[in-house]
Amino acid sequence: MSRGKGVSVPVIVMIGIVFALLSLLAIISVQFLAGHFSPTVANAERCLRRGKIDEGFALAGKIRAGTVARELLRGKLFLARGLQQRTGDGWRSYGSNPADWLQGADADSALGCFNAVLAVEKDNAVAWYFKGVVFKEKGWMDRADDALHEALRLDPASIDTRMALGSLYAQTDRPGEAADLLLEAYRMAPENPQVAKNLAFLYRFHNHNPESSLVWLNRYLTIADPKDIDINRAKTEFNDLLSRYPEYRPTEPQVWRNRQRKFFSRR
Repeated sequence: MSRGKGVSVPVIVMIGIVFALLSLLAIISVQFLAGHFSPTVANAERCLRRGKIDEGFALAGKIRAGTVARELLRGKLFLARGLQQRTGDGWRSYGSNPADWLQGADADSALGCFNAVLAVEKDNAVAWYFKGVVFKEKGWMDRADDALHEALRLDPASIDTRMALGSLYAQTDRPGEAADLLLEAYRMAPENPQVAKNLAFLYRFHNHNPESSLVWLNRYLTIADPKDIDINRAKTEFNDLLSRYPEYRPTEPQVWRNRQRKFFSRR
């Protein structure tokens, strides 16, 4: 009798391994999708940081209503969408031209969300901070000053609140106070590139101090994320100031000039 040929043991083992790997890949993919696209505050915040406002709203709409976290999230989304629609050179002219002030339904909706949070938690520092930001962006400077000071009272370690107050002081012709507040923020968080950026543009456009502006532009460019929205603007301002005031060349090394340019694929 002739012995029939069946599938060899090594082939069976190989098929089992492939099947196991595919099953593992499927499980990992499901976990990834569930972790990144399920309707949670963390996932919506991730969308917000990436500028995907509509996706953030879609996730927020599926989160249980009535929670403080959801209202804070929705307020930040409304504020971000309103700011996206505003155009113009914020560093040079904003605060002096009422046409630049934030208007429309998104600003009012954002304010409504933050007020809803404070109705439940009157000492919520984050809500006071964002309420102050909305007031500032709407051009309501006195209200912004009060709200931001309340936020700082509740959270004295907040760097974001100090930066917002510094911006407010610059916009209301108090550049000296703005510099003091931002320098205090820098002493608290020298690794924060946003503080260095705010100081750089404060000295550039409000204090009219090219020497200090060059110092802070250089520090910002050294520690900033290469994809920061103002990185190219800062390089332009640095090179322009240095060409006009070569005697003010910063003593700190310009290490950012030696970085290789990275290319990012479009998504």
